[in-house]
Amino acid sequence: SYDKVGNKLTHTDKRSNGTSFVYDKLNRLIQETNALGTVTTYTYDANGNRLTSTTAGKTESISYDALNRPLVITHLGAKTETYTYDADGNVATKKDGKDQITTFTNDALGRVTDKLVASGTHITYQYDNWGNIKTLVDEIGTTTSTYDNENRLLIETKTFTALVGKSYSITRTYKADGQLASITDAASRVVNYEYNTRGLLDKVMYSSATIAQYTYNGVGKPTSLVYGNGIKTDYEYDALERLSRQVIKNSASEELWKQEYSYDAESNRARLTLPEGRAVDYAYDTLGQLKTVNDSAVSGIADMSFSYDGWGNRTTLTTPFGSTAYAYTASRDELASYTQGKMSVAMSYDNNGSIISETYTRGGKEARTVAYTWDTQNRLAGLQYQVKNQPAFMPVLPNNTLAFKYDDSGNRSVKTVNGVSSYYINSGLSVLNELDNTGLVTKTIIDAVAEIGKDGKLQYISQDVLGSAVLVTSDAGAIVSKYEYDPFGGIIGMQGSDSTKYLFTGQEFDPESELYYMNTRYHNPMTGRFISRDALRKTNDYIYTKNNPFSYIDPTGMEEQSIFQDWLSIVNPAGRTTYILSTGKILMPGTNNHYFSMTSHPGFTGVDTSVLQLHVDQKFNQPREGWRLDYDWNAETKMTDWHHNYREKVPYLGFPGEPPAAYVYDHMPAGAGTRSVGRVARVVKAGGGVMTGVSAGMDMYSISTAEDKPREAMRVAGGWATAEVAAVAGAKGGCVFAGAIFIETGPGAGVACGVGAFIGGISSGIAGYHGGKYLVGSLYDYQTEQATNYPVLPPPGTRIYTQEELAEMNKYYIQP
Repeated sequence: SYDKVGNKLTHTDKRSNGTSFVYDKLNRLIQETNALGTVTTYTYDANGNRLTSTTAGKTESISYDALNRPLVITHLGAKTETYTYDADGNVATKKDGKDQITTFTNDALGRVTDKLVASGTHITYQYDNWGNIKTLVDEIGTTTSTYDNENRLLIETKTFTALVGKSYSITRTYKADGQLASITDAASRVVNYEYNTRGLLDKVMYSSATIAQYTYNGVGKPTSLVYGNGIKTDYEYDALERLSRQVIKNSASEELWKQEYSYDAESNRARLTLPEGRAVDYAYDTLGQLKTVNDSAVSGIADMSFSYDGWGNRTTLTTPFGSTAYAYTASRDELASYTQGKMSVAMSYDNNGSIISETYTRGGKEARTVAYTWDTQNRLAGLQYQVKNQPAFMPVLPNNTLAFKYDDSGNRSVKTVNGVSSYYINSGLSVLNELDNTGLVTKTIIDAVAEIGKDGKLQYISQDVLGSAVLVTSDAGAIVSKYEYDPFGGIIGMQGSDSTKYLFTGQEFDPESELYYMNTRYHNPMTGRFISRDALRKTNDYIYTKNNPFSYIDPTGMEEQSIFQDWLSIVNPAGRTTYILSTGKILMPGTNNHYFSMTSHPGFTGVDTSVLQLHVDQKFNQPREGWRLDYDWNAETKMTDWHHNYREKVPYLGFPGEPPAAYVYDHMPAGAGTRSVGRVARVVKAGGGVMTGVSAGMDMYSISTAEDKPREAMRVAGGWATAEVAAVAGAKGGCVFAGAIFIETGPGAGVACGVGAFIGGISSGIAGYHGGKYLVGSLYDYQTEQATNYPVLPPPGTRIYTQEELAEMNKYYIQP
């Protein structure tokens, strides 16, 4: 429900769980109460900057300078980040909670050219004429990049400082429509990609042989995947196009693995059915957090029960093997200790909120200790295990010493175990090549489909609905290994050899530490938490996937994403429906680069508004750039993209992430004409009606200050679209009316017509404007209350955010 000015007051999900919202007189959100009754309050300064956010008595705050730039961000437990700026408004320095200072130097265009980290290392950047980074020198080595005329990466050459005299090049080619055609790795292995007429991936080929081939249903979801060794995976979907059945068979059609899924009203996994009739049931609390797991097997080995506090921290876990109790620091959401039976584990943290020690104690004696170290950019630099009085029945990790190094993008580039190093070459967020300590390429990883060893032999990786490796098969189709996981990624079953490191949700598992490396952070499956804070500063910085590991994954270690292609539906003024998938960010050093893509596609229709959420938030605070968003409704079948790129200084996001996008599939019958949401900022030439700069400014102000900006943007756009039609009709009617009443004939008819047209156009336009706003607002309210799943498969690798996730992200955007 909404109030009279468009602020959302309540939101109720499909399981009747409600969230309520309260606003001040300036329509700023000041209180939010979730379905569990947990209250979050907000305060603001006179300029509208959010000063504090308080949840369950714990407060985070931000102070600003006279130009509304953040100066000090105070996290839970009084841990602070401090910023200074240069004369051009670029971030000059950043000091973290450990008083480590990073200094930035920018060129005349505001691009970072030098970053001096607290260790004394300079990271330098050189750019081409289009602003692409062509040379990067960081702590790992040097990376040079070349691009084509479309600014697509063609050749990337990398050197490692520790591997003297060696360099590694990755080459890409593209098809005419911009899709990746091939990639050549550091071992000169070439992988080619073919697509069907719908633009969906059809084949993956290596050494002239097809190693993966896909088929799809009518809405673009895969129905089968056949590997080069004859292993076939079949997929079936329910009425809402959620995966309901997955079966893996060998070339003789013998079942090797099978799972069936059913869901509750919120698309949470409700039941997992396994072979031989075994079923596992799942239940959730009102916030969608996993509450119970009930295994129908006689042993009940998979039974689990969870409870949480108001911050989402796990407080208890009960299994057939006993109960575990968790305790947290009073002023922060850091896990202080947990206890199971006679065993207890105590943790400590540094002032950045990163774990620095774990001490395992049993019967009053230390069983083992783990010491963690972090680099100056708060990335895990190393850890050391020491086994002391370990009982014989407890699993023992050896005394290991691990060290890690990262490139400037945050990708782990070097892993050293007990003095022996291995190296990684990435393609985006995914590992493409692994190298040994001599620099020899030992593995090529092909799109989570297959791995090629240094001997050139392939093994194929079959994944479940979460992207977790469940079956590894040889080039001949023989089973190499099988894996089974608990809800948070712990390995509870493995058959065969330990054949791959890329396990739960496809992330790399470090057996030496029993942690998953998830690109920007490390996840501990035993506690269901990350071991360091989230840079995006969510309500709880440590929990994994909102405590709902069956509905979400976290491929970046920063933000969970739904496993479903959730489309929200909104009806436009023409009565057509648009389905909006997602929006995302490309994080670059010192900048935050937004990317949006709007596509016209058969079978869908309408004007997107939800994607404006981030767009409007940012653009009205970027006066140096115009704001206009056009939608061509004429195309029925042609695919047309609209791209918007701009850079915004976000001081606390000084690292890159996966290039995601917002995809909107839009269709209307040919001849419907072109509409522009940007008409609110243009002169409307209809019947003498004039939209002045004042009225445009008022509209923009109403959008930028509204709590629900997409809704207000849509209302304004609908108002002006209706105003134009009404003004034209009013002008024509005014002309005829004036001519007929006052001067039927003669030279005065033209003057009378003009006067009548002006009056009729203005009055009708005003009435149409307000009527259109009311109509569009009503349609928007109705549709947004009924968010609809609609199945369309986005391009591979797309990060998917739900509307709620977008809103959560927006809370933490700080305007430059």
